[in-house]
Amino acid sequence: MSDLELRSFDVRFLLMRITVDVGSITGMALAYNTEEAAHDFYSFVHKYLTAAGSVPRQFLLEFVSEAENSDQLRLDIDISFSDNRRRVSVPSIKRTDIDELVTSMSVYPFYFLIAGHMDNYEFIPLDPKSYHLFKADIIIDGERITANNHGMRPANNPFTGNPFPGSKR
Repeated sequence: MSDLELRSFDVRFLLMRITVDVGSITGMALAYNTEEAAHDFYSFVHKYLTAAGSVPRQFLLEFVSEAENSDQLRLDIDISFSDNRRRVSVPSIKRTDIDELVTSMSVYPFYFLIAGHMDNYEFIPLDPKSYHLFKADIIIDGERITANNHGMRPANNPFTGNPFPGSKR
């Protein structure tokens, strides 16, 4: 099995917001040290998404308290399919950021995940038209939280401008 694990020195967590026709959706960005590392992560995500339906696969995104009653969480992402696996772990995320993400999920049917790299102190995203992912659930300290499936849905994908499948607008 190909198994690659990235630790906090390789990637940072950023809380992001994008304005759409029905408000502001909260999501997250993984900020890698290099553009190549960000592309490598999304290349793996693409392979996961396009793996044959019969291939066993998992995309786990979980926030775990770093200590009991802590206001800091660690993000663990574990993506696997076939004989491939990628794990990312990012410590020291403010619980208030994740609370904001959960609040957004109570209004909208998804949150987004993008990636990019840091140039000095500036986040440079990969082209979000090609490199974005929408998710409808997260796990926080073992509890699965699902986005509001009947929530406000933008008319179009905020990254591509294309209508969402099944959009009635």
